[in-house]
Amino acid sequence: MKILSLGGAGAVCQHATRDLAEFSDFDQIVIGDYNVAAAEQLAADIGDPRLSVLKVDANDYEGLVRVFRDYDVILNGLPWKYDLAVTQACVEAGVSGLDVSTEESQWDYDVAAKGKDIVFIPGVGATPGITNAMA
Repeated sequence: MKILSLGGAGAVCQHATRDLAEFSDFDQIVIGDYNVAAAEQLAADIGDPRLSVLKVDANDYEGLVRVFRDYDVILNGLPWKYDLAVTQACVEAGVSGLDVSTEESQWDYDVAAKGKDIVFIPGVGATPGITNAMA
């Protein structure tokens, strides 16, 4: 399976990217970030051969949809202003996703996601997810 860690080199999601490399069984972990240098540095620091880097522009909605179709799971660690677009792109692409933050209207896509036999779970936590697991 292949996961895209979107914003995966950023302040919040870099920790989730590290956890994916250390604890997950994904065959491929792609750090999708606009800051390619930071993503490449993170991948080098982690040193897991499953890691690769992809430049992603979150302002290009159609581009997001095209990119997402190549993955089994999207982990969104972008700033909250992109939450709704990422949710919509996951549903349109037919790819399950998780979001470390929550935009209230993301929940409106639950029925559409289920209709495509996918899930999208917002609010997995900016810590990342540790507080949710502890609750």
